[in-house]
Amino acid sequence: MIHRPGEDETEGRVECRAVRKLRGTEVVTSRVLPVGPSLHVALPIPGFKERREAATFLWMNVDVFQGMVAVEGIDNWRRPGWPESGGLASIVAAHQYRVVFRLLEPYLDSGAPKDVLDWGCGTGAFSYAIVMEGHNVWGTDPRTPPMMEFIAGAAGPRYHFDLAEDSVLLPYPDSSFDVVLSNGCLEHVGETGGSDVRSLEEIYRVLRPGGAFVCSHLPNRHSYIEAIARAIKKPAKRHFGRFVYSHEFLYTPEEIRTMAGNAGYTVTSVEAYGLIPRNPLSSLPSSIRDSEWFIRCIDGIDDGLAHPLRLVCPNLAWVGVKPR
Repeated sequence: MIHRPGEDETEGRVECRAVRKLRGTEVVTSRVLPVGPSLHVALPIPGFKERREAATFLWMNVDVFQGMVAVEGIDNWRRPGWPESGGLASIVAAHQYRVVFRLLEPYLDSGAPKDVLDWGCGTGAFSYAIVMEGHNVWGTDPRTPPMMEFIAGAAGPRYHFDLAEDSVLLPYPDSSFDVVLSNGCLEHVGETGGSDVRSLEEIYRVLRPGGAFVCSHLPNRHSYIEAIARAIKKPAKRHFGRFVYSHEFLYTPEEIRTMAGNAGYTVTSVEAYGLIPRNPLSSLPSSIRDSEWFIRCIDGIDDGLAHPLRLVCPNLAWVGVKPR
C-alpha cells in the first residue's frame, strides 16, 4: 500500500512513505525530500483520499516521483539484463524528465482518469508514476519490467502489462487510449526489425480522436554527445576494449514534423533539451547532487542554453495529437 505525500507535507519538504509486507512482517520505508518552489513542475500533490473525494487528478511533481521510485522501485531494477537506474538515482538526474511531466500534464490533469499506454515502458517507472496518479495504465515492452509485480500490487486492476511480441503491431483495438507515452523508445524499433514510420501509424490507430502521443528522449541528429560518441567509438574499442554506445537512428525537428504529419498527427510542439548529461551527476555526493542550489544551477544552465544551442542538444521531445 502506498501512502501518498500530502498529509505529511510541510513547507519545502515532502515525505514519501511506503508500507509493504515482507514474509508477514510490515516494513515501512520512507524518504524526506527537499522540494523548493523552484523545483516544482506542477502543483504539489494533495492526499490521495482528498483527491479521490474531489475527483481531481493533479499531475505529479518530478521530485516526488523520484522519491517514490527511490523508496519503492530502485531495488526492484537490479536484475540481470537491466541497466542501473542512473536516470532516477538522484533528483538532479531525474530532472532530465521534467519535459516529460510538462508535456503530459495537459492531457492527464483534466479531472478524470485516463487510459494511458506506456509504449516501450522499460523498467516501468513512468507506468508507476501515471498509475499512482489515478489513471489506468497499459505497459508494453519486449521484456517484462522489473517493477511489474510491484506496480500491479500497488495499483491493482488499473495496471496492465502486455509483452510485445511484434516490433510494430500493438495488441489493442482501434481508439483504445487517451494518451500514449514513448520515452526513449521510438528510436529503437528499427534496431529490432521494426519501422518508426509504421509504429507511428500503429500508435495513431490505437489513439482515440483528440488523444495525444507524447514522445521524449528522441536522439537529435546533430547532438554533440552523439558526435563525440561516434568519434571515439572505434578508438575506445580498439585501444581500451570499451564499448561506447551511439544511436543508430537519429532525428531532426523537421524530420519529426514530416514523419508525424504523414502518419496523420497534428504536431503541437517539438523542442530540444538535455544539454547537460544528467546520469553521471548521480555519482556525486548526495550533499551536492540533491541540494537545491545545485539542482537550480544545473536546471538553470540547461534551460537557459537549450534554445540558443537547440541544434546540438542531445534530446528531442514532441507531441502529436490525433484530430477529432
